[in-house]
Amino acid sequence: MIMLLLFLVLQLARAHVCILDPPQRGSLSVDVPGDPSCYRRTGPCGGVKQTFPGTALLRGATSSIVVQQNLNHWVPPTQNRTSGFFEIKLVQASSAGTDVLLDTWSDFPAWDEVSQTNFTREITIPADVPLGAHVLSFAYVSYNKDEIDPATNTDAVFYNCADVEVVSNTSATTRVPNTTPDKPEKPSESSTAFTCTTPDLWSAHGIETTSHGDFLEHYIVVDNVQQQIYWSRESTGQNIQSFPTVTTITNFTSSREYVLTDGGTKCAIYGPDQFYRLSFGGAAFGMTGGTEIIAKGNAKSNDPQSVYGFSGFPLANGITWTAQVMAQVTTTEAGPFCLPLSRVTPSSSLQWIDAKQLEVIPSGQFTMPSVCNKVEVKLDQMLVKNGGRNKSIPGCGYID
Repeated sequence: MIMLLLFLVLQLARAHVCILDPPQRGSLSVDVPGDPSCYRRTGPCGGVKQTFPGTALLRGATSSIVVQQNLNHWVPPTQNRTSGFFEIKLVQASSAGTDVLLDTWSDFPAWDEVSQTNFTREITIPADVPLGAHVLSFAYVSYNKDEIDPATNTDAVFYNCADVEVVSNTSATTRVPNTTPDKPEKPSESSTAFTCTTPDLWSAHGIETTSHGDFLEHYIVVDNVQQQIYWSRESTGQNIQSFPTVTTITNFTSSREYVLTDGGTKCAIYGPDQFYRLSFGGAAFGMTGGTEIIAKGNAKSNDPQSVYGFSGFPLANGITWTAQVMAQVTTTEAGPFCLPLSRVTPSSSLQWIDAKQLEVIPSGQFTMPSVCNKVEVKLDQMLVKNGGRNKSIPGCGYID
């Protein structure tokens, strides 16, 4: 991965996972996607010094841990591995000096790299963990080849940690913690699972409700053929924590994603991850096969009123989707065309209210905003010095 600061004095902000409660080591800010306070690439703490005192956790008791995926880097599974996953551990906490796995769950296809998703996870500190100071580690194993940093981090893992103090509580009820393996085996997929995919050109408008009761308005336009996406996410309130207003215009063939903040007056340039078409159902799309929840006809014959529901796969992650099959016979290898109706995560619910197929993309929809001109010039100058204007920039960071 190119370390941009070696070539040009520009801000490089890259962030992917944060621990909100208990407080993570060092500084913490999730006001915008990509804050550097959450970027750690060596486990378990990225070299950040210990914080005193640690947060107390009761041995043998269940506690709620709140974490955030600050940027999403989901990639489809391969023959050798599943898609990515998250895990929470106590580092070197066992009597043998090994890590104690407390929880693990699957990554999901957010289909929007700058999305931010909060997870509240219930963990149990085993009764045989020694009392005293420990490190609570949160890791996101993305398997994303565009996010390898440093070169030895071949699974593209992102880390953060919090200091905790395990204390005794003999009256607490012990619960057996999650013991899913660190790297889950490749999931099996039913050959009869229903799958569908979005059309070549489409758009949608939606309203997202956060767990705090705030609202965000979304508008997207997608060209699956030319691999371009416009995504506007605008808050209706003045201060929405963890879910800021942002607009992204992404051209995956040129490997540039323009990120507009501060009411469109500020531009940053990301290097986007690998493009994948928004599709539903099956391990290849990070979901279980579809369950028919509204059946007014034969969904596999593309009845327009058939609605299917999907959930995270292979490890439970609290993410669910619904999609409506379109009234046309055209299909792809992934199945008939469909349009999204909803996506529900542990931190928000996004309802699409007028998703539709497009005949043509609106003129200028993916044009680079003029506010990005100066940043684009600086980026090109830097890349020329580094071997060519056409070199891609890291997916895990942005130039500002």
